[in-house]
Amino acid sequence: MMAEPKNIRILSIDGGGIRAILPAMVLTYLENKTVKPLYKHFDIIAGSATGGLLAAGLATPRPGKKKPYAAKDLLSFFMDNGEDIFSKNLLLKIMNISKLAEAQYDPQKFENLLEDFFKDARLSDCVKGTELLITAYNLEAQQALLFKSWKAKGRYLDPKESVGEFDFMMRDVVRATTATPSYFPPVLVDPISDPKGRTYALVNGGIVANNPTQQAFSSALKIYPAGTTFDILSLGSASCADIIPYKESKSWGPAAWMRPLFHSMVGHASSTAHEQMAQLFKSYNLGTYDRIDIAIDPKITGIQGVKSALDDASEKNIESLQKLGAKMINEHAKTIDRWVSNLSGENES
Repeated sequence: MMAEPKNIRILSIDGGGIRAILPAMVLTYLENKTVKPLYKHFDIIAGSATGGLLAAGLATPRPGKKKPYAAKDLLSFFMDNGEDIFSKNLLLKIMNISKLAEAQYDPQKFENLLEDFFKDARLSDCVKGTELLITAYNLEAQQALLFKSWKAKGRYLDPKESVGEFDFMMRDVVRATTATPSYFPPVLVDPISDPKGRTYALVNGGIVANNPTQQAFSSALKIYPAGTTFDILSLGSASCADIIPYKESKSWGPAAWMRPLFHSMVGHASSTAHEQMAQLFKSYNLGTYDRIDIAIDPKITGIQGVKSALDDASEKNIESLQKLGAKMINEHAKTIDRWVSNLSGENES
């Protein structure tokens, strides 16, 4: 039996729609520099929304292989498939003219991509030595639902819990965490073998934790009780304080308020989670906590022309996001290089 690690490493990835290109670029840089696949460096990988897709890809064996996707493959997924992910069918286009559509995008193409990407992989298939945590929100129960690979494998179950109720198809897990209200419809997800036959109506995990660092750290305390120090790398997907102008907003109805409010709440919740984790680690000397992110100023269009929208998968914006990603890596070069050094040192030991 393997000895339980005492220094616990956690990778946390924010949601951000097509802006997942930014953390994917950081991950690709790290993986290129450290040589080893990233899952071998982290004990827990957590993600929300498109950050959840990245997390799942890093920790789930790819179809027909024993190893997960490389970070560069995940970067390519978003760069090559952005327009298919955010794809409207004709009916939705017509409905959106009057702002009456319940969801702006048809999920079918995205679901097809997820099925091809993950095939029949399950949450319990997460690679040995690395645990996965992905967030979602249960609409009917009005509470968070956290997909946890260790429970899917039958570890750390509470009394009266059964392993069957915690294992899900990975494609369903990712579809749930990315079901952003007003962009994609909610999704019904069934555990693979729940003895109670439950079905969950789920939406985007960003509603409860777009930055899932706190949830990952809390879980680490439980599943790694021998842990004495914790090193956390938290990746953002570009914070953006969208301006809500008074002159326009004073006449808005419910439909017009939907997205600005959602973006504002999710963005501020991510910032608050970061501030709390930074203060916690500083006050109690728990280990290393690093946050890599970059701000998009909505008043400035010159910063490589990046759009703050979660769904702008145009060729121009993807090119702009690549430039912003390079800028983010450059701005955090000292932190990233320190992680490269630490992870590379682990390779040599």
